[in-house]
Amino acid sequence: MQYYRYSRGIQIDHETLTIKEALELIRTQETALSNKENYLGFTYENNDATIQFVRKTMTEWIIDIPFYEKGEFTKAVDAEIPHSLVIDIVTRFFDPKDPLTKSLMDPNYSLFEQILLKDYGVKLSEVDLKKELDDMLRSDMP
Repeated sequence: MQYYRYSRGIQIDHETLTIKEALELIRTQETALSNKENYLGFTYENNDATIQFVRKTMTEWIIDIPFYEKGEFTKAVDAEIPHSLVIDIVTRFFDPKDPLTKSLMDPNYSLFEQILLKDYGVKLSEVDLKKELDDMLRSDMP
């Protein structure tokens, strides 16, 4: 398992880690109050299976799932989730035999969305990337 992270002004890209290390990163990830651009993601080497998170507050996160087709990014979906679900989803993601993980590795994104809805009551929504980019560009303007 590899991870990438932006926190406290430090960017880490595709470093290997254990589940214990991943859970510690989740615990210590800063919030959007101190860094609006914080993120933490996990991915399998040689596979597009990826889960990403942005910590809004100490108890609230955004889960962000990029969709890939033949190695090319096609879209992203996201939802707000509580801290406890981040821990559970990441723990499951570290098990390649877990149906949640397998659905991303295959990839079968509709199955992944069904699992999140059934197991956690989380409904993912498609991210409006154009709107997010426009908002980001506007916020960077003096």
